[in-house]
Amino acid sequence: TFTLADAGWLAGLIDGEGTVSLVRGQSGPILRITIYSSDESILTKAKRILTDLDVTFTERWDRRHERPNCHIVLTTSGVRAIAPRIRPHMVRHVARLDAALAFLEPAYKGRSRVHWTPAQRAEWEALRSRFNAA
Repeated sequence: TFTLADAGWLAGLIDGEGTVSLVRGQSGPILRITIYSSDESILTKAKRILTDLDVTFTERWDRRHERPNCHIVLTTSGVRAIAPRIRPHMVRHVARLDAALAFLEPAYKGRSRVHWTPAQRAEWEALRSRFNAA
């Protein structure tokens, strides 16, 4: 069961060991959250929380180093699903998340897929330039 403590913990993990990225995808804008860790207990807890929320994510391991590490990746649908629960607890990445969601939510309203216009793509690129340089 997802708790308020889980929301705060996940938000802190993203702020501390993760990134919120605005990505240029082939089919249009992508909002991505990536969590990096080599600590098995942290990864297990993060995966449990995301699974409890029925959020789709991918897990990628890098075993080239002495201590293997993993990154858990959520893309637009997963980020949109968890944002209302974690956003109140975020600090470091909140401005980036808010700006991306303010752009995406009206386009996705009532839809699972969006056909992005050239003007929308240009607006996303302007957001990317503003936040990805920071």
